[in-house]
Amino acid sequence: MNAEQLQAETLLRRAEFFAGLPAAGLRALAQVARLQDHPKGEVLFHEGQTGSSMYLVAAGKVQLYRTTPDGRDVTIRVIGANEVFAEVILFESDEYPVTAECIAETRLIALPRREIYRLLADPDFRAAFIGHLMTKMRYLTGRIRELTLHDVETRFFTFLDEHYGACAEITLDISKKDLAAAISTTPESLSRLITRLTRDGVITWQGKVLHRLG
Repeated sequence: MNAEQLQAETLLRRAEFFAGLPAAGLRALAQVARLQDHPKGEVLFHEGQTGSSMYLVAAGKVQLYRTTPDGRDVTIRVIGANEVFAEVILFESDEYPVTAECIAETRLIALPRREIYRLLADPDFRAAFIGHLMTKMRYLTGRIRELTLHDVETRFFTFLDEHYGACAEITLDISKKDLAAAISTTPESLSRLITRLTRDGVITWQGKVLHRLG
């Protein structure tokens, strides 16, 4: 394996998505992986575009969103380091169901679909890989339920816990606009929530630093 493939294997090992794959399977994935660097604001692919790869975020953040018939962009999820996205093109559809945009400088591992199909011919690799896909599907089902049942405040703190941990001090690496999109609300609603939480002594937010006081 060359240096890029060794780096890819190390990064793949860190991803929970691939945690159950045997060493041989990870090594095989690393050999077909492509490391890519993208600037903030770059669109990786558009909703409806023919899919060619699934991705692992090595560093940075990627926002996944869909455009409604009335032209609004609705964020489905913000993907951070060690998380996988666009795996849907492997089995469910030849097209990307969302648009993916880098909201920070981002390093990705691209895993070409045609190469993964070749690897899936191995029964052990196939069983472990499909098992992880089912886990991801259960997560997305829960995410949809969360967006349906939970209010903006609950989604706000859930997002903080998922992306930064239950820390008293958080340095945010995304804008308030992107944060609002990540919890499926408007910037205006997020601003009202922050004002209320600050007034009630739950948080303080200065610059990029948020403190939880409760």
